Amino acid sequence: WILEVGDGRARVTKGGHGRLKLGIKGLAAIYSGFLTPGSAAVAGLCDGPDADLDAAASLFNGPAPWMPDMF
Repeated sequence: WILEVGDGRARVTKGGHGRLKLGIKGLAAIYSGFLTPGSAAVAGLCDGPDADLDAAASLFNGPAPWMPDMF
């Protein structure tokens, strides 16, 4: 898949060279902000060149997920 981002919009199309490889577990961890792409790579949840991991980090940059713990 190819992810193109610009002007505040994202578009996904079939194709690409598969430089950044990740499954649903890696995608969920990165998309939710639980892990950075670099941390996901260290955990074995994704694989790719450092430049592509850095690009993914800039796209999926956000606060860490949290939830109040009240009983």
